[in-house]
Amino acid sequence: MGSVIELRENGAGFDLDYRGLRLIDGPFAYAGIGRESIDMYRGNFDVRDYVEERVPLAPDTITESGDGYRITLAAGAEGPRLVVLVRETGGRLELSFPEPCPGRNRFWFRFSA
Repeated sequence: MGSVIELRENGAGFDLDYRGLRLIDGPFAYAGIGRESIDMYRGNFDVRDYVEERVPLAPDTITESGDGYRITLAAGAEGPRLVVLVRETGGRLELSFPEPCPGRNRFWFRFSA
């Protein structure tokens, strides 16, 4: 794969560099549960969102493949699990989430800016 994508675990998560640019540094993902309420009256919307739970997801397993990485993020042995595929496609970095995370309907992602 060369040095296009570099991934290293750190104490709080992982660091991800793409073509020398740091994109992810430390904790990356959180999963949660929320309830929304949406009311409409004559074209005016009242949107409310209440977060009931938000848990950090830490790297459980990181596997390198021929075209990138497969990262399994988890919140402990019994907590939610989220799979992230990282690869370069058409000269761009692609992050995809191939498996659902049962019981969770909110996700937060942190990128270096």
